Amino acid sequence: MCYCPEDCFDDCCCSLWSKAYFFSIWTLIHGIIFTIAMLGYIAYLYAEDIFLYIGAGLLIIALVHLIAGILLLVGFLKNKRTMFLVGIILSSILPFVFVGLIYLPIIQVIFIIIACRYYKMKM
Repeated sequence: MCYCPEDCFDDCCCSLWSKAYFFSIWTLIHGIIFTIAMLGYIAYLYAEDIFLYIGAGLLIIALVHLIAGILLLVGFLKNKRTMFLVGIILSSILPFVFVGLIYLPIIQVIFIIIACRYYKMKM
């Protein structure tokens, strides 16, 4: 059983501010990487109809993740609570679509906890 105070997770290794900032950058970079990957996927499979539709759907999800990263970063830097919250919600779509990449959903759950703590405590 843990006997540490309630905020012991907040300042472990680095500040809650640094963790929330890292989450914003992490989401933005993943959005860029997945958007480029899906554009390449669509360009490579331009002749196959079913794969084109799958690629278009994944491209939309990647663009939503990119928008989530932008919302997180702007909401974080400008201290806009609503933008930050919408960014948290939208950033959860891509990791759970790509649930086969085990690290994405696990890291996303950890970062959601951190972002919600930052939203509640520091914004």
